[in-house]
Amino acid sequence: MLGISVHETVLGIRGGKVVCACRDFTDDDWELVEFHDLKNSLSDDEPRFTESASTGSGVVLADVRAAINRIPELVGIEGVTERFWDMFVTDAFICNIDRNNTKWGVLPDRKGHYRLAPVYGDGNSFNNKRTETVIERRLSEEDLIRQDALDVRSCYVTDQGRPIAPLKYIASGQDPQCTLAFGRFMERYELDRLYALIDSIPEQAMGVTVLPEGFREYHKEVMAW
Repeated sequence: MLGISVHETVLGIRGGKVVCACRDFTDDDWELVEFHDLKNSLSDDEPRFTESASTGSGVVLADVRAAINRIPELVGIEGVTERFWDMFVTDAFICNIDRNNTKWGVLPDRKGHYRLAPVYGDGNSFNNKRTETVIERRLSEEDLIRQDALDVRSCYVTDQGRPIAPLKYIASGQDPQCTLAFGRFMERYELDRLYALIDSIPEQAMGVTVLPEGFREYHKEVMAW
């Protein structure tokens, strides 16, 4: 919907429970290499990193940005920086709090060619830990809906180790690439299409509850903010 290549997924029922089936986007020719492992390959002699450059799990935003521009496998791929910031902006919108360095990467083939992997690992989005009781309570208080929409966390931190609030970071306009990504997002985002997507999810299927009562309204109200 937003013009971003994503992992193909479908809802299903297995063992009486709702599950998400994910199509394998790797094959005998293309394998996944996560950004974590690419960053881990950097030399610690790389200058101007807050943490060691080779810390694969490091989520200092400035270090991640620097690594993207210094990892040889990424430098040769068109659109890597745009993909990173498209994920950053979209994750803020869908309340994805788990975009760590193992949740994006590239697909190399046996000849040493690299391309971006589709976006994957979005399961921890849309406040997915909310229970029916919590949803009912939050629907009764507009301030709580607003909090769920705007009080979004990110896995990334500042040079001082403070958590970054992605919506505030976007609004600050301090990063030109982030601002461009926000512009792309706003050009493509249509609330009516999102509502239609939410409405397409059945309340029940094969006797199993898929979208509990109140969740449809809750998601629409959060997304409207």
